Amino acid sequence: MPTRWAPGTQCMTKCENSRPKPGELAFRKGDMVTILEACEDKSWYRAKHHGSGQEGLLAAAALRQREALSTDPKLSLMPWFHGKISGQEAIQQLQPPEDGL
Repeated sequence: MPTRWAPGTQCMTKCENSRPKPGELAFRKGDMVTILEACEDKSWYRAKHHGSGQEGLLAAAALRQREALSTDPKLSLMPWFHGKISGQEAIQQLQPPEDGL
C-alpha cells in the first residue's frame, strides 16, 4: 500500500499517462504534481499538474514523493540574509557612512 500524502504534498510521477480517461490527469514520467486531496478510494488522488495547471485524478501507484533538494552548505538560498538583527542595526547597515564633509 503506497504512503498516504496530505494535501499540498509535492510528488513526481513514476510513469506516463498520455491517454487519460475522463477526469484523469494527463502526465509524463518525471512530471511534478501537487496533491489536492485523497479520494475515498485510497489508491487515487486529485492533484494539480505543475506544468499545465490542470487538475485531475491519478493513481497513487504512479507517484513518489518529491525528495528534498540538497545543496552545498556553502551556498545560501537567501544570500541577502545575514541572521537576526534589530531594525536599528539594519538601518545602520543599509545607510552609507557619512564622510564628514
